[in-house]
Amino acid sequence: MSYPTLENYNEALQNHRNCLTDPELKAGTMAKSGLGLPLALCGGFALTYTITTGGRKYAVRCFHKKSNNLEMRYKVISKRLKGMRSNYFIDFEFQETGVRIKGNNFPVVKMAWASGKTLGEFLGKQYTNKNDLQNLIQSFQTLSNFLENEGIAHGDIQPGNVMVDNRGQSLQLIDYDGIFVDELKSLGSSELGLINFQHPGRTGDVWDKKLDRFSLIVLNLSLRALQSDPNLWTITQSDENGVLFKANDFKDPSHSRIFQQLLTNPQLSDEVKNFASICKSPYDKTPSLEDFLAKKNIPQTIIKISKSDIHTTASYLSAYPVLDGTDYSGCFNYVGDRVEVIGQITDFVQRTTKYGGKPYVFLNFGDWHNNIVKINIWSEGLEALPNKPSQSWVGKWISVVGLMEPPYHNPGKGYTHLSITITRASEINIIQENEARYRLAEPRAIALEPISQKQNREILREIRGPNTVTNNTTPTYRSSNPPQKSASAQPVQAPKKVASPNQAILQNMKSKQPASGTTVSKPVMQQAKKVTVKQKPQSQKASQPLWKFLLAVGAAVFFYLICFMGIGGVGFFAQTSPTERPSATAVVHKTATKTPSIVIEPTATQRPNCISWLAIKGSMEGQTKCIYGVIAYRNNFYDGNAFLYSLIRFSDDTKDFYITSHTQQILNFKAGDCIMAKSKVSIDKNGMLFMEVSEVTPSDKCPK
Repeated sequence: MSYPTLENYNEALQNHRNCLTDPELKAGTMAKSGLGLPLALCGGFALTYTITTGGRKYAVRCFHKKSNNLEMRYKVISKRLKGMRSNYFIDFEFQETGVRIKGNNFPVVKMAWASGKTLGEFLGKQYTNKNDLQNLIQSFQTLSNFLENEGIAHGDIQPGNVMVDNRGQSLQLIDYDGIFVDELKSLGSSELGLINFQHPGRTGDVWDKKLDRFSLIVLNLSLRALQSDPNLWTITQSDENGVLFKANDFKDPSHSRIFQQLLTNPQLSDEVKNFASICKSPYDKTPSLEDFLAKKNIPQTIIKISKSDIHTTASYLSAYPVLDGTDYSGCFNYVGDRVEVIGQITDFVQRTTKYGGKPYVFLNFGDWHNNIVKINIWSEGLEALPNKPSQSWVGKWISVVGLMEPPYHNPGKGYTHLSITITRASEINIIQENEARYRLAEPRAIALEPISQKQNREILREIRGPNTVTNNTTPTYRSSNPPQKSASAQPVQAPKKVASPNQAILQNMKSKQPASGTTVSKPVMQQAKKVTVKQKPQSQKASQPLWKFLLAVGAAVFFYLICFMGIGGVGFFAQTSPTERPSATAVVHKTATKTPSIVIEPTATQRPNCISWLAIKGSMEGQTKCIYGVIAYRNNFYDGNAFLYSLIRFSDDTKDFYITSHTQQILNFKAGDCIMAKSKVSIDKNGMLFMEVSEVTPSDKCPK
């Protein structure tokens, strides 16, 4: 089933009485933004709208991303939760035909609004209160015991999915898309949870009652550390998306600043060592919270936590795709998704709404006359912020996490703006310039793996030079759109970005280019030395044997081809073996940087024994598979004029299998085309399945 988009829901729900089928919801009042549009919050596979009716408040979850067996999951989960009659879970109703859009019925989940605040909001205000923190510690221990005894897992325990009331003594869980119960074991996992609270080894194949163990250990250790030193909250820039620890820390405890700092705490040092061991051990070795506190069943892995070179090589791993606030086109590709936007505020606007006179604030990342990205803070959001934005914020760098809303076009002024609406204090944070540069330093959003062949690494090392320090850490995207500079003029000039490894190589190569008119030989696989053919006197030519003359001509032709074809041409032939030639026609297109890039042109060649992309599983990692599928999204990414990589997705869900190519531009296929490709199945840094391919061809295997 293809679900409606955010734009579809917003348009229909402007008059919710005509599209919702539930009588109680139809009679209620829809929460709206200052623009009069339905206010949507994003979580997992669904958009959440708020309706108040008869003194009761409901969360209405409308699905906009595919989830396998959604209806079956919710029916089974509903039955199991009702049977437990637990206060940890909220009553909900799965309505198969809850909303009608463009003549079609779609499911919704009607859920009573939970009381209290999210754990992220609660900690943002109470992290210095030792008594409240102690209440939370005890409450999470009780929750952990309950889940273990029931053999159930929420699947995504994190500050945004835990509601806190009664000063930390009462907890409720929300967002049930990824709940595990034994009855759903055969369906497999539907999500991976928020990365900053998940074991590094959790992949799509992981699906059992142990899903919450790691998250609960993270929260327990973090809360106890805050009790001991509340300053850690600000030092680690904690918020709703990460409490003290981030995914980088789990990935490499040996070089983690927070691990090193907590190790000096005598009350926590043993637990810190044990937690580091858990991070570096397989997922299935994670003990329960009760065992962790009792120091039982701890995996025996020796970890040495270094006191030097802290965070010198780790790339930033965000919980969401990381986008540059000045990159309008890049942000446009993420409309309807929850993202993290990094930007420098160039303009502060404070006004009141036309109807009702309620105050609101816009924080712009560019000149409002142009197409830009901005932050909306309506009156309800302003009330939630302890630190209200002001003119003094201009020039500051901020990190904002929220739903990228559909573009708003003003025909009178001629501009179009993308925006994120702030509803909670935890969604917006002022950060330092160096932190902003760090987060934007690498292309991010699906942990794309660069080409890892040893030969290519050696080429890059030679281009960089022998004395260059190489970063051996695999760069992780968190945004499938590399940050790009906006074409619009900016009142406040952003600082020059730290060059990524790819950018540094390109700059190095450009700096070594001679002035125009000078000819140089291009590097081929390994940097070839320029060959100079000396002219001998005419009288000596006749005395040379014929075979030497032919050999000289052959050598000259060979070096001529090398010099004029460059890396791109040789690279293409190197990828072609006598037994398996590409079924796509390779056409060399010159880019503005004079670097040949190979574009894949469609052909009618059909490969046998292909499987649907839906059949790809984690157990296939390392196996070469031929897959087919209908393109849902295709894009190419560039650094200026330099090609970076192509990306193809077969669904709107960024957690599904995808294919990418760092060697060839994929230009002649579009959304709706049926294609196939063959390569090795891999798993990226976020646990997502993907293939790095060198060719893509049309297919007739897709269902009509």
